[in-house]
Amino acid sequence: MTQVSRGASPAHPSLGQGRPTWNVVADGAVSLKSLTLRDGTVELNVPEEARFLEFLLDGTLAFALFDSGVVQTGPNDRDEHALPHRLERFYTVVRGAGCVSIDLRDAHPVSASITHLDDTRVKLVVSFGSVDSPAIVRVRTESVSVPGFARGSAKFSDPLDEQTHLTALWANQVGTLGGIEVPGSVYPTLKLPEREYWSLNTFFDPDSWSVLNCLSFSGDGYLVNQARLVLDRVRSDITADGVVPHHYDSHKPVYLAISGATQPGPNIFFCLAVLDHVAATGDRDYLRTLWTDTLIPCVDALLATLDSDHDLLRSGGPLWIDVFRREGITLDTNAATVLLLSRMIDAATHLGETGTAGRWRANRDRISAAIEGFWRGDHYATVLPGTGDDLDMHDSDDVLVVLAGVADDARARVVFDRLESSGMHPGGRGTWVSARGYGPELCYDGNVGDSNCAFARIWWAEMRARRDRGDRGAFLAMFEAVRADLIEHTWMGERYDAHGAMTRADGYHEYPGILDILLREGVYGLIVDVAKVDIRPQRDGDLLYRLGDVGVERSGQDWRVIVPGEGTRDFLFHDLGAGDLYRWGDEVGTVAPDGTLALAGPAGIENTLTRLS
Repeated sequence: MTQVSRGASPAHPSLGQGRPTWNVVADGAVSLKSLTLRDGTVELNVPEEARFLEFLLDGTLAFALFDSGVVQTGPNDRDEHALPHRLERFYTVVRGAGCVSIDLRDAHPVSASITHLDDTRVKLVVSFGSVDSPAIVRVRTESVSVPGFARGSAKFSDPLDEQTHLTALWANQVGTLGGIEVPGSVYPTLKLPEREYWSLNTFFDPDSWSVLNCLSFSGDGYLVNQARLVLDRVRSDITADGVVPHHYDSHKPVYLAISGATQPGPNIFFCLAVLDHVAATGDRDYLRTLWTDTLIPCVDALLATLDSDHDLLRSGGPLWIDVFRREGITLDTNAATVLLLSRMIDAATHLGETGTAGRWRANRDRISAAIEGFWRGDHYATVLPGTGDDLDMHDSDDVLVVLAGVADDARARVVFDRLESSGMHPGGRGTWVSARGYGPELCYDGNVGDSNCAFARIWWAEMRARRDRGDRGAFLAMFEAVRADLIEHTWMGERYDAHGAMTRADGYHEYPGILDILLREGVYGLIVDVAKVDIRPQRDGDLLYRLGDVGVERSGQDWRVIVPGEGTRDFLFHDLGAGDLYRWGDEVGTVAPDGTLALAGPAGIENTLTRLS
């Protein structure tokens, strides 16, 4: 037996002292001479006679990416996970201390077993049937919580942005996937020490939406495929009348929230997840495959609740917070439906489905105009008076109206000012649910837990609304406050409390995922949709962002933008100098008085915008 080790074991890994260690034992097949250390990477040349490699690694969580799906093990898991699948990549993360990653894609093992020996040590045994020469295993340690094999997969002008993206994606979103045990599943939490929501998975209320957004835009083909597996699984369980499962209990679809309420959120956020996936991949054929039998029924199931007396949708429950009792014509559902319809109209037009686009546009415009009836001078009412529960809780859901483009600039400013003056950003982090607390009588089973916290999903809507309205200072301040927690803690809590401290389930996916989305959509300002590309960075100076075939670069006053796919897209640049001239391909455009420049350009290649004057 030959044993090799590198690094010094931290005195207490959870305190972040030093790098994680790795140790490899082989069946007499690997010698010291076969190890090469370059730039923090050790290459193991596996000879043909090798039968297995055994790794002993520091790690709080272990992530295994098999050809058939993802397995995650945590400190409370002492079972041996022996799997007859080809392991492609493996990594362990020590909270606050770093990561050890093993890339086996050039080694082709036939099986692997994973065992947590204790809270901080993991054993991995990789077995080979026969080794195709040359077979190489790459081991790399990192002092931050990202796997070495992901380094260089993304390009950022700021190294901290790269760390933010990689931590949010690889240390968080990947760990929600339950691929082998329950194919096409996404869980709310990591195994810290075990999943908080038991066997419940794949919530589209909207938890799974943000995970799939991150995976779809990851630029990593394996993760993009995992996102599609989730979408296809949910698609197969949508009812004939277009109702999307709220979540799953192991393999079983469940169509009601845990509270027992009917929620419109799954229909809305499943459709948004599909649009995000298509935008990130450029796969218009996939969009067309789902269009008639899946997406149209999902949207029309929402529109079937339209109350013709008020031109607004009726709802039997809340949009995205399970426990709240809400019935009648509610603000959250109507505002979110306008947001969805705007994107679905663009997608329909892009596919040449002009009849469907026109029908949806008429409904969107009716709902948008009728939302005015919710306005109460400095906020929108929770429920339209006289149409159900007469609730007026001064909710943060007001930001959905701004994000949907229904509120004008003046009203958006009133909404933002009220949020700031009401202490709705505890410690500058997240967005609180409402200015008035939901008591037991307003919650299913008296469960007030979600009424006293700040939600990442609401924070996303507010931050996107601020981005779209050019509220850059507030956007960047709130982004940096939450980003600091991710960098410090690696894994984040489910919510923020009144003091801006993380609370509830540890290792919840949502804040890290929303940070990754806002890094792309806000900090670098790149919003990619099926037919449109919107560019509005919130940061000054030169910028570079590139994940796969999605990227934006600003150098001085010149730009380069690329989005995937074929055909043309509509590109809209913001915050340029009014009256300035720019060259775009063979065209010359003049910036409008509001600082915008609208152009059409091809997908799949880099488009260059050059300032002429």
